[in-house]
Amino acid sequence: MEVIKVPSLKIDNLNMQKLLRGLIIPLASKLFKLFKILKLAIQKHHLVKNSDRLYYLNRFSVNFLIKNKKL
Repeated sequence: MEVIKVPSLKIDNLNMQKLLRGLIIPLASKLFKLFKILKLAIQKHHLVKNSDRLYYLNRFSVNFLIKNKKL
């Protein structure tokens, strides 16, 4: 196993993978879902002419997904 030496800290590949799985991947998937929602909202923009209404529509859909643990 390869060890990366940092002055005050040792990080091996296994810990790095755990860190990636534990923090970065869930964060990235949430961001991806958020961008998917925004992209859909932008595609529907021609239906909702008023940009304020679109903004509230986005906020509602994101809050709705967070409350229902889908995001």
